[in-house]
Amino acid sequence: CEDGRGLTILDMCSGKGMTASLLALMLPAAKVTMFDCNGEMGLEHVAAIPNLDFRCFDVFSPDASDILAEAAGDASAAIVIGTHLCGALSPRLIDIFACTPRLDGLALCPCCLKGSIRGSIMQAARARGVKPYQVLVQTLKNLCESELGEKGTVDLV
Repeated sequence: CEDGRGLTILDMCSGKGMTASLLALMLPAAKVTMFDCNGEMGLEHVAAIPNLDFRCFDVFSPDASDILAEAAGDASAAIVIGTHLCGALSPRLIDIFACTPRLDGLALCPCCLKGSIRGSIMQAARARGVKPYQVLVQTLKNLCESELGEKGTVDLV
Protein backbone atom coordinates (compact mmCIF):
# COMPACT_ATOMS: atom_id res chain seq x y z
CA CYS A 1 0.00 0.00 0.00
CA GLU A 2 1.13 3.51 -0.73
CA ASP A 3 0.33 4.60 2.82
CA GLY A 4 2.38 1.82 4.46
CA ARG A 5 -0.54 -0.29 5.67
CA GLY A 6 0.79 -3.57 7.11
CA LEU A 7 4.38 -2.33 7.17
CA THR A 8 6.60 -2.08 10.24
CA ILE A 9 9.87 -0.16 10.00
CA LEU A 10 12.48 -0.55 12.72
CA ASP A 11 15.10 2.23 12.63
CA MET A 12 18.18 1.00 14.48
CA CYS A 13 20.61 3.40 16.17
CA SER A 14 18.19 6.11 15.10
CA GLY A 15 19.54 9.03 17.07
CA LYS A 16 16.84 11.69 17.15
CA GLY A 17 15.07 9.92 14.32
CA MET A 18 15.28 12.08 11.19
CA THR A 19 14.88 9.05 8.91
CA ALA A 20 12.19 7.43 11.06
CA SER A 21 10.24 10.68 11.33
CA LEU A 22 10.26 11.21 7.57
CA LEU A 23 9.19 7.61 6.92
CA ALA A 24 6.41 7.85 9.50
CA LEU A 25 5.10 11.01 7.88
CA MET A 26 5.37 9.60 4.35
CA LEU A 27 3.76 6.28 5.34
CA PRO A 28 1.05 7.26 7.83
CA ALA A 29 -0.42 3.74 8.11
CA ALA A 30 2.96 2.11 8.80
CA LYS A 31 4.25 1.45 12.30
CA VAL A 32 7.68 3.06 12.71
CA THR A 33 9.84 2.44 15.77
CA MET A 34 13.10 4.16 16.57
CA PHE A 35 15.72 2.24 18.56
CA ASP A 36 18.72 3.93 20.18
CA CYS A 37 20.79 3.38 23.30
CA ASN A 38 20.49 7.07 24.27
CA GLY A 39 17.16 7.52 25.98
CA GLU A 40 18.14 10.93 27.35
CA MET A 41 18.09 12.92 24.10
CA GLY A 42 15.26 15.31 23.30
CA LEU A 43 12.55 13.32 21.56
CA GLU A 44 9.51 15.55 22.00
CA HIS A 45 8.82 15.38 18.26
CA VAL A 46 8.14 11.63 18.49
CA ALA A 47 4.91 12.22 20.42
CA ALA A 48 3.69 14.53 17.65
CA ILE A 49 3.73 11.73 15.05
CA PRO A 50 1.04 9.14 15.84
CA ASN A 51 2.66 6.17 14.09
CA LEU A 52 6.17 6.79 15.49
CA ASP A 53 7.54 5.32 18.70
CA PHE A 54 10.92 5.24 20.48
CA ARG A 55 12.52 2.42 22.46
CA CYS A 56 15.76 2.67 24.37
CA PHE A 57 17.78 -0.30 23.14
CA ASP A 58 21.36 -1.56 23.10
CA VAL A 59 22.04 -3.23 19.76
CA PHE A 60 24.61 -5.46 21.49
CA SER A 61 22.17 -6.84 24.04
CA PRO A 62 21.91 -10.65 23.96
CA ASP A 63 18.13 -10.53 23.47
CA ALA A 64 18.26 -8.10 20.53
CA SER A 65 16.74 -10.60 18.10
CA ASP A 66 13.79 -11.29 20.42
CA ILE A 67 13.18 -7.59 20.98
CA LEU A 68 13.08 -6.86 17.25
CA ALA A 69 10.88 -9.87 16.53
CA GLU A 70 8.42 -8.63 19.15
CA ALA A 71 8.55 -5.09 17.71
CA ALA A 72 7.82 -6.46 14.23
CA GLY A 73 4.60 -7.91 15.62
CA ASP A 74 2.13 -9.28 13.10
CA ALA A 75 3.02 -6.85 10.31
CA SER A 76 2.76 -8.20 6.79
CA ALA A 77 6.31 -6.87 6.24
CA ALA A 78 8.94 -5.82 8.77
CA ILE A 79 11.96 -3.89 7.56
CA VAL A 80 15.02 -2.94 9.59
CA ILE A 81 17.00 0.13 8.58
CA GLY A 82 20.37 1.31 9.78
CA THR A 83 21.77 4.57 8.49
CA HIS A 84 25.05 6.13 9.51
CA LEU A 85 26.11 3.06 11.48
CA CYS A 86 29.69 3.39 12.70
CA GLY A 87 32.26 0.67 13.30
CA ALA A 88 30.87 -2.62 14.59
CA LEU A 89 27.22 -1.50 14.43
CA SER A 90 26.75 -2.51 10.77
CA PRO A 91 28.07 -6.08 11.19
CA ARG A 92 26.02 -6.43 14.37
CA LEU A 93 22.83 -5.37 12.59
CA ILE A 94 23.52 -7.90 9.84
CA ASP A 95 23.92 -10.58 12.51
CA ILE A 96 20.65 -9.62 14.23
CA PHE A 97 18.80 -9.60 10.91
CA ALA A 98 20.18 -13.01 9.96
CA CYS A 99 19.08 -14.46 13.33
CA THR A 100 15.56 -13.01 13.26
CA PRO A 101 13.28 -14.85 10.83
CA ARG A 102 10.45 -12.42 11.54
CA LEU A 103 12.34 -9.60 9.77
CA ASP A 104 11.75 -9.36 6.02
CA GLY A 105 14.16 -6.69 4.82
CA LEU A 106 17.35 -4.89 5.75
CA ALA A 107 18.47 -1.50 4.46
CA LEU A 108 21.96 -0.65 5.64
CA CYS A 109 24.08 2.43 5.03
CA PRO A 110 27.33 2.34 7.00
CA CYS A 111 29.20 5.56 7.57
CA CYS A 112 32.65 5.62 9.05
CA LEU A 113 35.41 3.39 10.24
CA LYS A 114 35.76 3.19 13.99
CA GLY A 115 36.97 0.63 16.47
CA SER A 116 38.62 -2.66 15.63
CA ILE A 117 37.33 -2.77 12.06
CA ARG A 118 39.17 0.43 11.10
CA GLY A 119 42.71 -0.99 10.90
CA SER A 120 41.88 -3.98 8.74
CA ILE A 121 39.70 -1.95 6.35
CA MET A 122 42.36 0.76 5.97
CA GLN A 123 45.06 -1.84 5.32
CA ALA A 124 42.95 -3.65 2.72
CA ALA A 125 42.09 -0.36 0.98
CA ARG A 126 45.76 0.60 0.70
CA ALA A 127 46.65 -2.85 -0.64
CA ARG A 128 43.89 -2.66 -3.28
CA GLY A 129 44.42 1.01 -4.13
CA VAL A 130 40.80 1.91 -3.44
CA LYS A 131 38.95 4.09 -0.95
CA PRO A 132 38.30 2.58 2.48
CA TYR A 133 34.53 3.01 2.14
CA GLN A 134 34.57 0.75 -0.94
CA VAL A 135 36.28 -1.98 1.08
CA LEU A 136 33.84 -1.49 3.97
CA VAL A 137 30.78 -1.80 1.72
CA GLN A 138 32.18 -4.84 -0.09
CA THR A 139 33.06 -6.47 3.23
CA LEU A 140 29.53 -5.90 4.54
CA LYS A 141 28.06 -7.20 1.28
CA ASN A 142 30.14 -10.38 1.62
CA LEU A 143 29.03 -10.74 5.24
CA CYS A 144 25.39 -10.36 4.22
CA GLU A 145 25.71 -12.97 1.51
CA SER A 146 27.38 -15.47 3.84
CA GLU A 147 25.00 -14.83 6.76
CA LEU A 148 21.70 -14.49 4.91
CA GLY A 149 21.87 -17.43 2.55
CA GLU A 150 18.33 -17.98 1.31
CA LYS A 151 16.87 -15.10 3.34
CA GLY A 152 17.65 -12.50 0.74
CA THR A 153 19.77 -10.99 -1.95
CA VAL A 154 22.22 -8.16 -1.57
CA ASP A 155 22.58 -5.26 -3.97
CA LEU A 156 25.15 -2.52 -3.68
CA VAL A 157 23.97 0.98 -4.50
